[in-house]
Amino acid sequence: MLQATEEATEASIRDSYTVDLLGSPEYIHEVVVGDDEARYSADDDFTDESSAVFYGNIVSQADPERLQQFAGPNRLSSLYGAGNTIAEFDMVRGYDADDVRVLPVVRGIMYDGNSIEVESEVYMPWLKGMY
Repeated sequence: MLQATEEATEASIRDSYTVDLLGSPEYIHEVVVGDDEARYSADDDFTDESSAVFYGNIVSQADPERLQQFAGPNRLSSLYGAGNTIAEFDMVRGYDADDVRVLPVVRGIMYDGNSIEVESEVYMPWLKGMY
């Protein structure tokens, strides 16, 4: 998690916004919980959703064109027609994955394996070169 946080922090203070640090956002319609019974974990099955549903049910309901008249340039109005909501809000991403050795006591009680792959994904706002 520290490595992912460090990566996101470094990206957040860069002078230029780098979109290639981002993955495309996943729109999840439904989660089928896996054997570990923890929602949103690696063994779950996800039913994908289209970004059109997000725009149709959230962004368009805010009437961004009308909002633009009252609030001038704003994030919600600029989202209308944008393709990537994470990039639109100037978020940067940090990611790291590593195999973590499992202690013998844990193998005996909880998990019968030598290691577990742990993934960390951190998002931070881009600070536009301010730090």
